[in-house]
Amino acid sequence: MKIYTLHILLLLSAVMLIPACDNRDAWRAEGDKLISQATILAQQHDMLNIRIDSLWDTTTAVLATAIPEDFPPTDREIFLHARNADHIRMFMSFKTLDTETQALVDSAGRYDEMIAGQLRILQQQRQVFEKQKLEFLQKIAGTTPEDFRYYADQFHMIADSAPK
Repeated sequence: MKIYTLHILLLLSAVMLIPACDNRDAWRAEGDKLISQATILAQQHDMLNIRIDSLWDTTTAVLATAIPEDFPPTDREIFLHARNADHIRMFMSFKTLDTETQALVDSAGRYDEMIAGQLRILQQQRQVFEKQKLEFLQKIAGTTPEDFRYYADQFHMIADSAPK
């Protein structure tokens, strides 16, 4: 009789563990998906920042050679460090630049605005992601502390690797 009772208890224990394993597998799948999503969002952010830097590095290099020698020195410094088309255009001396150089600044400004729009969309996506991430971490925090710690660490590593 004791052997049958022991077998029944073992069988019941195994049956009770199956849903727990299923939940844990589901959490891991969700967590891995969120880690992948965090990585993609961070990479997209990095790429947009690289595009902005490249745009203004190139524009500044062309401006440095296109600005005439007799240009006001203060304005020259501002133009070469502003990295902002609206800021450059607000100076009266901007109108003294040749039309090709003005067009370059205008074009850089339009491209910069386009990238800024993409950054705003990405920021909205990141806000939605942050909500999903926090809900996920709250869901697993009380039930599987080791999984919680693992995923929290993964999210921190991804966030720490992003440029500031």
